[in-house]
Amino acid sequence: MNAIMDLDKKLPDIVKKYPDAIIKKIGFNEDNRLYEQCIHASNLIKDINLVKLINQDVNTKVTIDLHAFSPLCFTYFDINFEIDPIHAKLLYEDPKSWEQLAFNSQILIKNEARSLAVLITEYMLPYFDYNIEEIENGEMESADLNQKLEFIYEKTAMRKFCTSEAGTNFDVNLSSSNHRTIIEDYDNNIDITQNIWESITLDNNIYMDEQKKFLVCKNQDNYERLFKHDVTYNAKVMLLEFTRSYCVTFLDTIRKHGLSIRKNIINNNQNPFYWKEVKEKIEILDLNFLEFHTQTIRLFYNEDEDCLSTATAKYRDGNNILISDAINKTEKYLDQVKYAINNLSTPGHTHDEGILQSETEKVNDRILMLSFIAMAISAIAMMRSSEIDIIFKIISGLSIISLPIIYYFIRSFQKKLSFRKNRKNERTRKLNNKIKSLEQSKKQLEGIDLHQEIPEDFKKEIKEFWSKLITSQERSIKKIEENKYNL
Repeated sequence: MNAIMDLDKKLPDIVKKYPDAIIKKIGFNEDNRLYEQCIHASNLIKDINLVKLINQDVNTKVTIDLHAFSPLCFTYFDINFEIDPIHAKLLYEDPKSWEQLAFNSQILIKNEARSLAVLITEYMLPYFDYNIEEIENGEMESADLNQKLEFIYEKTAMRKFCTSEAGTNFDVNLSSSNHRTIIEDYDNNIDITQNIWESITLDNNIYMDEQKKFLVCKNQDNYERLFKHDVTYNAKVMLLEFTRSYCVTFLDTIRKHGLSIRKNIINNNQNPFYWKEVKEKIEILDLNFLEFHTQTIRLFYNEDEDCLSTATAKYRDGNNILISDAINKTEKYLDQVKYAINNLSTPGHTHDEGILQSETEKVNDRILMLSFIAMAISAIAMMRSSEIDIIFKIISGLSIISLPIIYYFIRSFQKKLSFRKNRKNERTRKLNNKIKSLEQSKKQLEGIDLHQEIPEDFKKEIKEFWSKLITSQERSIKKIEENKYNL
């Protein structure tokens, strides 16, 4: 998630959400500073049985453990169950083993058969306190970014990153794309003589199918170190991947700002209030990225050298190459965001120089006006003459006095008009962006039914979640249309 999790603040909430679990804060890996502390909750939910595995009848207990880390709220759910070698073969021989396991397997919860995938929506996603309606209400209507971020922190224990002055939406990545399934084969039931299996340790106790991402552990004494290594490795890869994807979010925000600025330059928009707001938005964007950058840069400097001490040189070198490549890609993305923000601020600086020149000219105009008033002193002396009619004296006096007053009111009116115009344009821009986002969400909701491989009960859960998101977006649009937001 695009946030940092405060584990100490989150701990009581985990105890409340998973009352049956054994929960403690541990040092996950003493050799790795990034993951020194994590919350470990074992056996989250009691009485869950796997009754169907890839359409094959089974009956085995399922246990779920949670490992919660602070950086980018990375959370690892360890789903564990025992099956016989024949059923294990179904997993590692199937090219789409993860989809098959999630969508064509069933669990028994409270005497009700459900698809295995509902574990995600019912028992994993709630860990993040992703309550859309609660976050949308209350203080979230405030235009003050600090209040929004503090509100989210109090509700979710997450110090959220944002891309703009009002970017408090959540970006969530629920993925198993880098996950490697571990098979505990202590009785040597798995035939590892096939070419797909390669030993990754010097003692030949751990084997890997690199293409399908399966690991086979032959010795129970090695399992704990293997598990910690696997979690750490997956975390590194996925956090770097998420960092790159969030850099794309920053770049998209910068692109939108750039289009708005370009449009105003082409239309010769000299509204000083618009440019003042643009400068403020870019400064906030820059500071938001600075916060994100200082947190994620630590991912580059934590190694996993001692976690799997018996690993072969080939396996270790292969991992180091993949990690180094991911780091290099991520550095380039971060550099591109810095470059884009720097370029985005250039039109504002150029316009500031233009404003300085314009204001200098205005000062000259005012000096000329004062000179005119000074010249009118002789007219004042003439008005004291008894030969001029009193009516002409009054008219002349009022004219001289009214010159600066009229000038002041005209300038004030111009400023008010410019401010209202800019506020209306900003309101229209935000409204159009939210309408586009709503249309996209509705299309995604309609597209869920097209996925025939997703079981109906899990599809229903996804629809309910997505419907809440759409309702929240519609409520947000309605508030803008009613002009309730302080734009």
